Amino acid sequence: MSKPAEESPLLDAIVDQFMQRVKALWEASTQDASLTLEDLETRVQALGREVLGAVLSEAVRRVPEPRPQTCDCGRRLRAKGRQKRQQETRVGALHWQREYYYCRHCRRGHYPLDERLEIAPGAFSASLQEEMALLGASAGSYPQAAALCAKLWQAGVSAKSTERVTKRRGARLGAARQGEAERLLAGEQPLPRAPEAGAPSPSHWAVGLDGVKVHFRDDWHEVVAGVVYGVGPQGRGVGPSYVATTAGLAAAGQGLYAETVRRGIDASQERLGCLGDGAPGNWRQFAEHFPHREEILDWYHAVEHLWGVGRALYGEGSDAAREWVKAREGELWAGRPEAVLAALEAASGQHPGGEVAAHEQGYFTTNAERMRYDRYRAEGWPIGSGTVESACKCLVAARLKGPGMRWSPEGAQAVLNLRVELRSGRWDEGWALTRSPA
Repeated sequence: MSKPAEESPLLDAIVDQFMQRVKALWEASTQDASLTLEDLETRVQALGREVLGAVLSEAVRRVPEPRPQTCDCGRRLRAKGRQKRQQETRVGALHWQREYYYCRHCRRGHYPLDERLEIAPGAFSASLQEEMALLGASAGSYPQAAALCAKLWQAGVSAKSTERVTKRRGARLGAARQGEAERLLAGEQPLPRAPEAGAPSPSHWAVGLDGVKVHFRDDWHEVVAGVVYGVGPQGRGVGPSYVATTAGLAAAGQGLYAETVRRGIDASQERLGCLGDGAPGNWRQFAEHFPHREEILDWYHAVEHLWGVGRALYGEGSDAAREWVKAREGELWAGRPEAVLAALEAASGQHPGGEVAAHEQGYFTTNAERMRYDRYRAEGWPIGSGTVESACKCLVAARLKGPGMRWSPEGAQAVLNLRVELRSGRWDEGWALTRSPA
């Protein structure tokens, strides 16, 4: 089958360019004894970007260009001539021309070919923007992300452009998820998510909230992270998914509820384990959104409070402090907070340290019914909030607390929106929500 006449010159030119570059590479590999495989691989990659960029440009040129007569408002469009455009892509530089149309009535311009091909605005293709946003959200900083992107794709990507793309896409994602959460809170529930193939079926579901301080431009502010996860054999977490917000605890509680519904959990019927470190605000959020809950005070926080009393009573590192704390741990482990309260009462009259024991009585009295650790273990509930504490470190602090970092609330939230999707194992789903403004 013969090639169409119009294709022959183009194909011949591309093939000729490709063969010339290949021959030059072969000659270099023959004559330059210092070349390594890495050097050759880098040159081949550069060759591919030059040739494939030309192929992509020609493919775009051959797409039939729409010729619209009317605007979306119903008025006539006027053709204003052809305009050039360029984008960096993962396979090389894309160059193309397309017709520009203008509507005098609504004062809107249109590039029908760009709309037909869903070409993203800006200097970078949609696929390259995804790489930039992924690295912008997961690398330690925007300069690191830009360097990685340039290294991987040999594209002209700067730290500032990576920041702009990450923030823009993250903001779109946040708006889409916020709209979804509002619909869920209003009672519009999606179909439950199908369980992942081969994933263990959890015996319980658990949620947690915790906060971490992040330096914003004006001062330090709390970012709240939340987690939803199943509890499998031996209390192991199954399939955690996350929320994170700069907007405060109430917003985090709403996001946490929306995430349970998104996971296919009927919070109005199912019993959930709600783990916290004792902060009253966390318990209030759990009470507001999860009527059937098992409130569980994090075991390690409870023990740390005991150590505070032991050190105050008997001194840092003393055998007496260790013995006193171990006895109280045994009582807690057995689900006997009343015994711990009795020991605190007895210790509150001792000096020095008695005032610390007296103060801690309030903490253990308030949380006594959240310390039935023997029953929690028997029923398969988790007793540690390590999953949400890990979220604070890995989801929030790892990206937002780098040296010298100062954030705007909007910029921090945009990055967190993307990191939530990435760490929740649904990047593709989340990225799809960034493709058009919400």
